[in-house]
Amino acid sequence: MLGVVGCVVGDHGLGRVTHASGHGRLDTDDGRPPGRAPQRLEARHSNQAHGTHRDVADGFLLGRPSEPVSEPGCDDKSLTEASCGGARGAKRRSVTLHNRETLSPFLTELDALGKELRADRRPEDRAHFARIEWAGRLLSLAGLATAWIAINPFSIVAMSLGNVIRWAIIGHHVLHGAFDKDPDAPRRWKSQRFGAGWRRYLDWLDWMPGSAWAYEHNSLHHYRLGEVHDPDVPEDVFEWYRDIGLPRIVEVATMVPIAALWKPAYYGPSCVRQVWRREERLPPDAFQLFDITTWSPHTPLGRRVWLQSWLPVVLGRFVLLPLLFAPLGWTASLLVLGNLLLAEFLAGIHSFIVIVPNHAGDDLHRFDTPPKGRHEMLLRQLLGSANYRTGGTVNDVMHGYLNYQIEHHLWPDLAPLQLARAQPRVQALCEKHGLPYQQDSVWTRLRMMSSNALGDTEMRRVERVMDLPSGSGGGSRSGAGPETTQAAK
Repeated sequence: MLGVVGCVVGDHGLGRVTHASGHGRLDTDDGRPPGRAPQRLEARHSNQAHGTHRDVADGFLLGRPSEPVSEPGCDDKSLTEASCGGARGAKRRSVTLHNRETLSPFLTELDALGKELRADRRPEDRAHFARIEWAGRLLSLAGLATAWIAINPFSIVAMSLGNVIRWAIIGHHVLHGAFDKDPDAPRRWKSQRFGAGWRRYLDWLDWMPGSAWAYEHNSLHHYRLGEVHDPDVPEDVFEWYRDIGLPRIVEVATMVPIAALWKPAYYGPSCVRQVWRREERLPPDAFQLFDITTWSPHTPLGRRVWLQSWLPVVLGRFVLLPLLFAPLGWTASLLVLGNLLLAEFLAGIHSFIVIVPNHAGDDLHRFDTPPKGRHEMLLRQLLGSANYRTGGTVNDVMHGYLNYQIEHHLWPDLAPLQLARAQPRVQALCEKHGLPYQQDSVWTRLRMMSSNALGDTEMRRVERVMDLPSGSGGGSRSGAGPETTQAAK
């Protein structure tokens, strides 16, 4: 199956980059590394800053004038140690390490790199994207064409991969406007057209309506990364799960069905909910699983979830497609339905593994205040994101190109191949200026996310990462990447 992806997509000739950030080991006061507490701490996470921050001045974190401050157990040689601790409920400490003068050369070079990357749009970027698109289509068709024969792993895996490619790579980048400014790109790759109206059944038959997902993901998640109104922070999303108080073995075991069902049970309803809250002039919020207004067809929001999220997928994918095989007999239709359901569960697990851990772990940051200007927002994308292993076409496709998460959050409108070209340059720039660049295997990040979500560790919380003078680095969030998406109009 992986060979099919590799043969159809082809290789973009970029080497594999596997080294992670070089930050030093940080120990807690009793000598353990952060987030590796000997037992689970039951302190309940809240959306406010946990513990107290030292009132340091004009440094990197709190932005008021002072010299760098260090406390026992903290290493002040790397920005990754800016907020010490990791075990949930432990005292949080903020250490000033960089001021705006120190960061100015880095930000200048980062801006120049962004302009260069956006200007460097090549024909091979389109060709590469088209090959991935066709690989996903061929996998979906091959899986469906063999699904009536028997419940079989080929159909399940092929349709699952086609599902993940269509969402995580094709829909994701198109709705970020990766080809909006490319006059030679086909119309179906324009963000205003993709998945809109009847084209949802052709481009984007998924649990999240394209326009709702563009608003939830592009506007709320990207532009409010790690803030209280970011709806995709795992330690907030899983708060209901921690509150149940299940035994640890049950919590771990049930993570698999949660991953399998996370799109219909969480992501689809959450996207619809955030759009509804915007229309009702309510602030964004973390999705609440047990909020009956989201599920009940007797409420305005519930009816919208049923009509926009669940019914189109259930009727289109799990009713219409099996019925197409009815001429072969009802057994064939039932076999197709079974393979489709298993492929959906596998796609849910696959996408959960490559998507959710990108912004979770005790080495990444959350932010208690909005950014002041474009440059601070760019820094937050760096401090709040992590990459997986990069390089190699099959590896990148299997990660949904989400292994370039840092570069994607810096410049969301870059195409996949542009992200691959950007990655070694961003990493080198961070190393040059002594800034963190988190990169681990997806399995390491999954373990860190699970520890975070289940309440053993918490992300590092800071008020802000830089306090620029008024007017510096732009005055809004929008500098991290122009979002010409359905939601922006």
